[in-house]
Amino acid sequence: MYLGDLARVMLRAATLTFGGGNPTTAALQREMVERRHWLSGTDFALAYTLSRITPGTNLFACCSALGYLVRGWPGAIVCLLIASVPSSILTALLAAVMERLLDWPAAVAMMHGAIAVAIGLSLGSLFTLAQPYLTSAPLLRGLAFIAGGLALGYLVSPVWVLVAGAAAGYFWQGADS
Repeated sequence: MYLGDLARVMLRAATLTFGGGNPTTAALQREMVERRHWLSGTDFALAYTLSRITPGTNLFACCSALGYLVRGWPGAIVCLLIASVPSSILTALLAAVMERLLDWPAAVAMMHGAIAVAIGLSLGSLFTLAQPYLTSAPLLRGLAFIAGGLALGYLVSPVWVLVAGAAAGYFWQGADS
């Protein structure tokens, strides 16, 4: 696998997915784990989990970690640049256009529609990211982790939710074996 192949996959996922980091991450999981087999599901889950607890933009951390796992430091740098630069330019251009359009009721209605679609995409990507863990592990355990994570996410820091989930996963694995 060449660095150019990694760059093309990252460019497509980072520039053609909408709805935030979760849809992009789900697209990367499909491409890197399921389609191309560059990473195992466990390696992908490790990169995703570690990126969720890092400060800053989690998507950029995830892209960097995935690039590192696939091609080392050159992969991490290429993935970070490709995930951040084109989308940043597009965001700046869209912000400039939207600033001029916010006085038009039709433009505001379009933004509301786009927000609804983004929410739907995020929920769909949540299912895509959770699906391997709902079929390979006992269903009850997977649902318990999802429900616990959602519930705790509103009460305490996400870092502590991830630590609690990691500990529960460690201790629960012995009960399933």
